[in-house]
Amino acid sequence: MARPPRRARPIREAGGDRVVVFGLTNDDGLPIYVHSKVCIIDDRWASVGSDNLNRRSWSSDSEIACFVTDERTESLATDAPAPDDVFPLRLRRLLCAEHLGIEEDDVPDDPHELFDLLVDSATALDKWYAAGAGDQPRGIRRTVARVHGRRRRTPWSRRRGRDRAARAAADILERSTGLAQRPPGQLRLLTEPELTAPQRTIANLLTNVFDPDGSLGRRESLCRLVTRAPAED
Repeated sequence: MARPPRRARPIREAGGDRVVVFGLTNDDGLPIYVHSKVCIIDDRWASVGSDNLNRRSWSSDSEIACFVTDERTESLATDAPAPDDVFPLRLRRLLCAEHLGIEEDDVPDDPHELFDLLVDSATALDKWYAAGAGDQPRGIRRTVARVHGRRRRTPWSRRRGRDRAARAAADILERSTGLAQRPPGQLRLLTEPELTAPQRTIANLLTNVFDPDGSLGRRESLCRLVTRAPAED
């Protein structure tokens, strides 16, 4: 039975089917890599920067980020909508409109309606690409395809890998376009990897070696780090 990765398990347990991970694709059918991180909470608070939302980025690595809030929202009731001109709300509408391929005015403010719209958009685009992809390789052919798709370590092999991915994406794009019109938007659903027991064991060991959240050898809680009193002059 497949289980979500260890780091994702608490999120899945808390959010259930309301937790979805999306990727972005461009008009050529290739992934869009975005390094910046954005967090928007209740259309009242927004953070934009290079930092990941974990202890390592906040306490060890060199990062830059800013958070924006609006003092007008401090006196609002919990269920009251934020003013239309606050930055977090405008940023959410801007990004969602870009990812969905719609106008900003058409982005729903109801969180449940927006969630369903995002999922439906990604599902439609996934089906469109799948129609042009045809049957995926199985067995030994699948293993060979995975080996060819691994990250290369030299400039020449990386270039060949990018060219091979671009050609494959162009072929799928051509076949899909011949079958139906491309749905709007950039969203693709990202599924969690299904790891075997040995792979999961190795992954847990590597997590402890690379220490992605900066917690190894540290006893203080993240809450204490955030609320630590400023040093006196």
